Amino acid sequence: REQLYTLKKNYRNTRQIAMLAGEFYTGLRTGLPDLPKKNGEQPKLIHTEQINDVVDRIESHVKLYENEEIGILVNYRKTRNKLYNRLEGRLSRIGMRLQMYDWKDGAEGANNLVFDDGGCVTVLCYASAKGLEFDTVFLPELQTLKIAEGNELVSKMNLYVMASRAREKLFLMISDPDQISPVWEILPFESDLFDVE
Repeated sequence: REQLYTLKKNYRNTRQIAMLAGEFYTGLRTGLPDLPKKNGEQPKLIHTEQINDVVDRIESHVKLYENEEIGILVNYRKTRNKLYNRLEGRLSRIGMRLQMYDWKDGAEGANNLVFDDGGCVTVLCYASAKGLEFDTVFLPELQTLKIAEGNELVSKMNLYVMASRAREKLFLMISDPDQISPVWEILPFESDLFDVE
């Protein structure tokens, strides 16, 4: 006879990350897992001026936490490539491994990726990140997240999946000083689930 086991406990994230990610949960049959007991840093929402600010922030973090496994998750290939190219020279100077994956690389490209090993920065598009986890996750350029009117649930679920990739630290980054991007409408500002910088 087959037995069904249901995993209801969150062993990946800190409580703070799980609570923020839960704000983006849109409801699936399986439901949200129970909140973890492990405490950690409050997720941060960082206002950036331009992509160079994003690169500077990531480089500073990498220098402080050189043994972490870091994920940089973006919406578009163009953004992924731009970040990868700007980080490549900076991180190679400090001996940090940088890797990127494109679905066009197929299985061979995926097999060359290193996971579960500290001292590595991985730049991926959202679609390639499901099922992965990192010590720290950066979600830069969130202002580019397209939110179709009447279909906010897809965007929220994308944010749920991406935020929940982080085990210890989560940084949401937005370059949108006039706050005209629709992403502002789905961020939970009424709560105290993230610190704003």
